[in-house]
Amino acid sequence: MMRITTVLIITMLGLGCQAQKKDKVEKLNVAEFKAKAIVSDGTVSLADGKNVSTKSYGYEYVKDGVSIYTSGDDVSGFVQTETAPLPHMFVEVKWYYPDGTLKSKGASFKKDSFEKGTWTYYDASGNLEKTEDKDAPYQAFPWEKVLEVLKQKNISYEQIEHVGRVSDAKGAFWNIAYMKDKAKHMGESFSIDVKTGQVINVKPMDLTIWLD
Repeated sequence: MMRITTVLIITMLGLGCQAQKKDKVEKLNVAEFKAKAIVSDGTVSLADGKNVSTKSYGYEYVKDGVSIYTSGDDVSGFVQTETAPLPHMFVEVKWYYPDGTLKSKGASFKKDSFEKGTWTYYDASGNLEKTEDKDAPYQAFPWEKVLEVLKQKNISYEQIEHVGRVSDAKGAFWNIAYMKDKAKHMGESFSIDVKTGQVINVKPMDLTIWLD
């Protein structure tokens, strides 16, 4: 019995190590990426405010209908997005350290940068640092209910100009802007109170600048 228990423990430890190694080996092959990428001169702003000249790289290809675009530089690192066609509204995003080690991954809305679902973060050695549920503050009125509001207001995906959300001491809110009259370049913005589900702060918007 003791021998069986020992074997089980060793097996479980082995599986645990394999899972940990799996997290560590997810890397961007930087050399391979650079060999295919379009190269241009760029400038990166550092945390201390200084600007550093560097080479910027970008490469895009399509696989099984999904557009995969990778860009970045040797100073700030790289980012890869996987964009599937509609009805998919979210992009899979992976950020990498300059050496190609995975830094974070998760999903972002196609037409803006609000992050959805669970995001995973890693340190420079590829070890799991933390996971963060981006939807947690908005559980009372999630994205699926926002879609219902858009449907009720006859707002199509193509009309959407901005979707964001904020959670602070005042509460949690969705903020939306959309094109209401394309010919006149007029739009409308409104917020949704996550706690009550009420549409508030409805305002007209001149979207001429956004279209330039």
